[in-house]
Amino acid sequence: MKWSLETLQSYISDGIEENLVLEYKAGDALQKNDKKKGDIAKDVSAMANSAGGTIIYGIREFQTKGKEHLPEIIDAVKREEISKEWLEQVINSNIQPKIENVLIIPIPVNAESVVYVVEVPQSDTAHQASDFRYYKRHNFVCVAMEDYEIRDIMSRLKHPKVELEFLIERIIVQEKDSISGRIKPNGSSYLDYNLKFAIRNLGKIYAKYVNYSIELPQEILENGEEYKESLERRRFRVFYGDNTYRDIIDIKISAAGEPYNSYGPSRYDPILPGTTSRSEVIRLKRNLRNESYNIYWKVFADNAEPGIGEIAISKLLSNATDVW
Repeated sequence: MKWSLETLQSYISDGIEENLVLEYKAGDALQKNDKKKGDIAKDVSAMANSAGGTIIYGIREFQTKGKEHLPEIIDAVKREEISKEWLEQVINSNIQPKIENVLIIPIPVNAESVVYVVEVPQSDTAHQASDFRYYKRHNFVCVAMEDYEIRDIMSRLKHPKVELEFLIERIIVQEKDSISGRIKPNGSSYLDYNLKFAIRNLGKIYAKYVNYSIELPQEILENGEEYKESLERRRFRVFYGDNTYRDIIDIKISAAGEPYNSYGPSRYDPILPGTTSRSEVIRLKRNLRNESYNIYWKVFADNAEPGIGEIAISKLLSNATDVW
């Protein structure tokens, strides 16, 4: 984003609330005493330990109840007292290890005052503040991290982070003439549904070996399937898969003269950071309604902790892609 005084004013006039990746600080948050320096280290390290984000030093929030996290006015910093270089030195010297690629953008308000916009990237390791604690962003505040959370952040460069992504295709099938094969103008139609899914690597290193399982409720599948039953008497079917792939190595001709593909042995196809695997498809029942059921999934990648999740069928249906 290109920051300017107009951008800051629009944040105030539009009532952009603080969130996980945005924090407002009044001008007096930047002072040259040890407590304020410690607060700066805590706020910046918490942002890096979480999702990354932006801290704006020079916007004051409302003090009235119910509006505490909304920006009220610009409350700028005196440039001659607090320089960009001083702020940079405080951040670098009070956080261990140093956070790379922190960007400090001065936004002049007038000749004497300035607002500092600090853009903090999400880090690949955990960063410790000057009080020897590790912090994270939780809602609107910084809180100390649990031991398992610290270890999870430190593993960002050791293990891939994978999850399953889902999409429903809504296939509109119209009745055709049995002789001409053309669609009948007043013919009937029905809806077929496919569940498409893929493995996405959200981490910073590639995922070499991936296995997953997907639980689908009986109510959304075609009849004739074999189902298991949960403790809650819920009937479901489990689908298993991995990231293996078989290459086409030759095209052969059958005894009937028809060509067919000849495949090599299965191999694991690594999933690079920020990419997805090839999509897989599961056929769902015809004329699927807005069912109040969930899909449950687990995914395992290399030596990483397993990923577990669920998604509502109704949410997928509301975002379904139409295919004609």
